[in-house]
Amino acid sequence: MKRSFGLNLMEKAMIRKDWSIASTSAQIHAFTGNDASLVLDKAGRVLYVILGAAATSGYDRQHVDFRIVLGAINALHDQAGNPVLSELIRGSIIAGLYAAERIRASLNEDQIFKMACDLEMKLRRRGGVVLADFMELIGN
Repeated sequence: MKRSFGLNLMEKAMIRKDWSIASTSAQIHAFTGNDASLVLDKAGRVLYVILGAAATSGYDRQHVDFRIVLGAINALHDQAGNPVLSELIRGSIIAGLYAAERIRASLNEDQIFKMACDLEMKLRRRGGVVLADFMELIGN
């Protein structure tokens, strides 16, 4: 019997539940968190999912909010490995999370859920994502 390494129904249900609070949690940590790695993790998850869902839905890549999200992703990359969260980076991350919320309002929840599942599988395989993974979402 061939074993499937995909997500089962219970795992998908948990991802859907977790996603419903992910954005708020990321914003709270970006505003108040001093743990740079936790801020990067939570914000990175939200930005990955929204960027991927926007890119696959044909969202205008020249739209200001899309570009703000890309800027926040670059800020995450610049912050990686630094244990002290720069206020400039924090501001960029917060702006990116707000832009992601505005983009999210125009996206189909099924697209968002699909990207959340994609992220979960990527995290299981490699333990994290890097800048190249974000760029791959938009074809760069």
